[in-house]
Amino acid sequence: MFGYQGAKLIYDPLEIMIDTAHKYDLSIEAWINPYRVSQRNDFSLLAKNNIALKWQNTSKLIVLDNGIYFNPCYNEVTDLIVKGVKEILSNYNVDSVCFDDYFYPTKDKSIDKEEYTKYKSNGGELSLFDWRRDNVNNMIKSVYSTVKTINKSVTFGISPASDMDYDYSTLYADVIKWSRNEGYIVSALKYISVLKTKTNRLCKQQSCGATTPRVPYILHFLCISQDLMTNTQGRAAKTNLKKKKI
Repeated sequence: MFGYQGAKLIYDPLEIMIDTAHKYDLSIEAWINPYRVSQRNDFSLLAKNNIALKWQNTSKLIVLDNGIYFNPCYNEVTDLIVKGVKEILSNYNVDSVCFDDYFYPTKDKSIDKEEYTKYKSNGGELSLFDWRRDNVNNMIKSVYSTVKTINKSVTFGISPASDMDYDYSTLYADVIKWSRNEGYIVSALKYISVLKTKTNRLCKQQSCGATTPRVPYILHFLCISQDLMTNTQGRAAKTNLKKKKI
């Protein structure tokens, strides 16, 4: 917003948004990508105080062609995310915190090989993929606890990917567990664009009766809503439309 990461704030846009929204009885949600550092893998673009610079060339970061990410297997990473949420809630009167669907950015087994080996050496019994899901589970649970400790009226939710299988097997995000059990999230929120020419993932299209790569978007909407309601047992499911697409 001010030209580059780390630029001096001329004004506080979040504070203005919150004050204006509440004036008109609207709620404000702090939307966070928990593990993503940058959408580009150029460290020179990061602010000088960005901790990713300190962790550069260590396994605490995952560097891919499409960006830089924190490695979910480290307690230091979970602590950083929790502190970030705490900082927002301690300084801004937001109504909700929501995490976008950015969890494990790759399935590459080399990114956490050393830490997983330590885990197994210490008696750990989970498979690599279950261990990864457990790492994300612990982060989600820690954030939920922090949110409710600071302000019980603030909600904490997740905006998962359109396909629960993709969440579970590729992002290592156990959305069903979070939605069906206490202490993880308040809501699973899916934003759905209504005027795209192509769908994203088709969300179990066969079960919804769709057999072609493109389906009417209202059917895509119904598929996603149906999956979300079924898998979360309706306990924490919400869907919203992106107004900018209308």
